[in-house]
Amino acid sequence: MHQYAKMPWRGVFADAEAIFRANGGRPHWAKRHTLTRADVDTLYPMANRYRTVRRAADPAGKFLNPHLEALFS
Repeated sequence: MHQYAKMPWRGVFADAEAIFRANGGRPHWAKRHTLTRADVDTLYPMANRYRTVRRAADPAGKFLNPHLEALFS
């Protein structure tokens, strides 16, 4: 899903994500979504493996932003 950046999005996305998840879908973690770290761990079975690789490749977190840090630091 995409929406104009200046429009309120969180409620609409949360409602849509519930429908998508009930049908086996998952949002792309690099796009707007309402996922928490726990949600990422549930939906992406290799999330911890990714975190290990990310830490090895970028130990200082130079390429993290606040959004990605919350999910993958």
